[in-house]
Amino acid sequence: MVFVVVTVRVQRLVVALAESRAAEQAASTRVQLLTTLLGSISEGVIVVNPEGKLLYSNSAAAPIIDGGAQPFFGTEHRSRFPVFHPDGSTPFPADDLPLTQVLQHGQVVERAELTVAKAGRLTGAILSVSAHPMDDHHGMTGAVAVFRDITSRMHYQAALLAQQQELRDFTGVVAHDLKAPLAGVGGFAEIMYDDQQSNPAMTTPQAAKSLQRIIKGVQRMDHLIDNLLAYATASDSALKPERVDLQQIIADVTAERTAHLLAGDRANGGAAALPPAISTWPLSPVYADPAMMRQLFDNLIGNALKFAMPNEPARINITARPEADNRISVEISDRGVGIPASQHDKVFTQFHRSHTNGAYPGTGLGLAICERIVERHGGTITVTDNPGGGCRFQFTLTSAGDAHP
Repeated sequence: MVFVVVTVRVQRLVVALAESRAAEQAASTRVQLLTTLLGSISEGVIVVNPEGKLLYSNSAAAPIIDGGAQPFFGTEHRSRFPVFHPDGSTPFPADDLPLTQVLQHGQVVERAELTVAKAGRLTGAILSVSAHPMDDHHGMTGAVAVFRDITSRMHYQAALLAQQQELRDFTGVVAHDLKAPLAGVGGFAEIMYDDQQSNPAMTTPQAAKSLQRIIKGVQRMDHLIDNLLAYATASDSALKPERVDLQQIIADVTAERTAHLLAGDRANGGAAALPPAISTWPLSPVYADPAMMRQLFDNLIGNALKFAMPNEPARINITARPEADNRISVEISDRGVGIPASQHDKVFTQFHRSHTNGAYPGTGLGLAICERIVERHGGTITVTDNPGGGCRFQFTLTSAGDAHP
């Protein structure tokens, strides 16, 4: 009986030992797999215990920061590896270091950017660091940090911003240098045209037509320069968002555009146009750059007026409806000549013109400007056929709501 009991216990011990060895082998396999995976990625990975002592660093960590994980914690190594903000000169406070935030405050840190001085380099390495706590049922067991070298990307972004600023400065200078003499040419041409109209005996019909061509050419060039400036502004200028009353913007644009149409074009011998019919449903305020909103609605309403059916008044309908995520969808539809369906995916391309027969002059930048403005505000813009004729532009903007005074 005793022998049987001992035998059973020995068998159980053997089974337990075998299971233990199998568990150890499985754990060892998982550790080896995890180590291999961490060793194959380009990001640096470090693991520390609750006291900040380094427990593990993968093979990518040391090359990134010249010597492992020390710069992220521990004052002993900060003299060798000083840490700065991304500007490279402002010291990064020790209490704000990613692993310090995790170990002392339990806070998760995502993509913190800092500069670590590196031996043999005039400039440090700019790193993006994320740090997370490690926990079990007993509490925090340490922290893990993952970081990558973003120096090249940051330098590229800085160079790109500098180039954009140079381009904006250049655009402003060129526009001024072009518009100033152009205004002189146009002004003198209009004076000469007025003199000729006052004294028909002093001119010939051919001279009058030539002056009309000069005036029209100056107007086209002036319009092109304005559009180029608007396109550059819509692309690169800093947004200055605030609460914007779309109803007021539409009223201002409509009044200006309508007055212009009714006045006619004296130099071109044009007559007053038929009064447009513009209906606007209530539109809630948006949070946007007011100057860009003015440009957006001026372009779209101006297009609807320009592309009206011949010998018919322009008919424009402007509506809006709420969308998810504090957005509103604005729709501007007309009963004009429309845009061919084959052109719908091209009309927002810069310098593209859907109507090239000369009946509708333009620069091909108006809708490209609209798309840039809407995209800069986080929205999208599309064009479709309007049932019954014409086209329908639909775009999304951020509602002002209660969050933006």
